[in-house]
Amino acid sequence: MKRKMLPKKDAPNGLYLYCTTHKRWYKNDNVVKCNCDLKYKAKVHIPGTKRNSKIKTFEAVDLESAIQEFQEFKKTMKNNDFQDVVIRDFSQVPIMLLDCIAEYLDFKKDIDVPYHNRHNLTKRTLRQIEYALELFCISLQCNGIEPEHLKFDSLDNNDKLSGMFTEYLVTKVQTRAKTYNNHLVYVKGFVNYMIRKHYSNLRNPFDDVKYKKVIVTPKAIDLEDFYNLLQLVNEENGKYIDKSKKQRKKGLVEYTFSRNYFKPWLVDAFLLGLFTGGRKEETGAMRWKHIIHDREGRMSYILVTDLKATRLQNLDEKVEGVIEKYVEIVPELESLLYTMGYEEKKGTSDYVLANDEKMSREHLMNFVSKAFSHYYKKLNLNENLNWKHLRKTYFTEHAIISGIEKASKLGGHRSARITLKHYIDNRMVIIANRKKYLDDNNEKDNEN
Repeated sequence: MKRKMLPKKDAPNGLYLYCTTHKRWYKNDNVVKCNCDLKYKAKVHIPGTKRNSKIKTFEAVDLESAIQEFQEFKKTMKNNDFQDVVIRDFSQVPIMLLDCIAEYLDFKKDIDVPYHNRHNLTKRTLRQIEYALELFCISLQCNGIEPEHLKFDSLDNNDKLSGMFTEYLVTKVQTRAKTYNNHLVYVKGFVNYMIRKHYSNLRNPFDDVKYKKVIVTPKAIDLEDFYNLLQLVNEENGKYIDKSKKQRKKGLVEYTFSRNYFKPWLVDAFLLGLFTGGRKEETGAMRWKHIIHDREGRMSYILVTDLKATRLQNLDEKVEGVIEKYVEIVPELESLLYTMGYEEKKGTSDYVLANDEKMSREHLMNFVSKAFSHYYKKLNLNENLNWKHLRKTYFTEHAIISGIEKASKLGGHRSARITLKHYIDNRMVIIANRKKYLDDNNEKDNEN
């Protein structure tokens, strides 16, 4: 296949080469880092916004056609005043598969969607949906079917197409059960949407595909391992270097990625995660004013927005409010908060964690998560645990000390059964119970 060209001097501003496999944008063909089939793609900035853009993939196979399509696209956008809401003629039913996918993605992105039907999905969820649909198209290509030439009604009760996708996920992508199910849900949801909207006479070929059983084995971090990890947190141990070799036009090229996963406040971040059991974005969003006191002025709990529950209820945070939960301030957490500056900052809008950092809260907590994984690997243990396992450690410790019902209430879970299934490490519970049994027996022996 002839390689698409985009010389630096001839490349209009906003026209790119795009790799659908690696999801990479290239300004010109000199910086291309893969040997995949590339597409010409536009990314045109919307005037009056900071980062919003209109994006379009072109079917052009050569530079001249791509530039022509690009200029026409820019002209159309300009005439339409770069509206975020795309005005479409819904009397025309999309026929081709890729056109149907484009309409569905607009729907999930809330483009031209009535207020009451909006999804308010996160960027991460939207990327997952797009990725699942990309994998579906790639699975067709692997079987000699070009998605751009496939009509949507070809999916009607077509078990061969659903079989191609599921086989590709298992044999090529080698997805785990949970990821397999997620991909299946997204593609099945796309087909159901098109059937409900335009093709009511068709049958979804994914209706008979069975989901894989997901085996949930919660794992908590041993507290001794956790405190050993804290001893490793310093600038020297924070150094990370990764070397990799990639094939380029000039041959095999070695790339080096280096970073230092150290910040002076990192130990506080890890302890905050352990003592609150918060998800990344919840932990990073805590402010001093969120600490609630009792009538005597003592710290009682931290008021936290349950972002997961809020999004599941499809609530607009700015208009309809949020679902809140309470993080109990145990003695260890109270001591940590004093160390982090409670007396000076109580009642302020400052973030509890790393308030002076310039990076966004999302970026900051992603850094914390990666740093935790980096230091945990240095313990050279058999299990490769990460930040999310601190949450399971939190609930497991509370279950051991106060019982499963108390742990479930702290998490705001619907039932203790959910807490037990997803958050309690039974290994730790057994070890703790066994230790208590032996200690009690030793006490009795000493008394006798």
